[in-house]
Amino acid sequence: FTDDALHALAQKALKRDTGARALRAIAEELMVDLMYQLPEESKPAKYVITGNIVEGKAELFTAKRKAKKESA
Repeated sequence: FTDDALHALAQKALKRDTGARALRAIAEELMVDLMYQLPEESKPAKYVITGNIVEGKAELFTAKRKAKKESA
């Protein structure tokens, strides 16, 4: 989680006005896709939750990874 992601998470939790339960619920909502997608990944990777992801402006996973160009 980046600093801006933590700030966005806290802002969403304050709007729900349910304390720590809101933080937990929002974090779980963000990471549910990650929990289902990770077993399908063939290579280990680092995943970073940003403020844009928390705010719904970006997605954690893209549809397909770009293939690396092969050298001739």
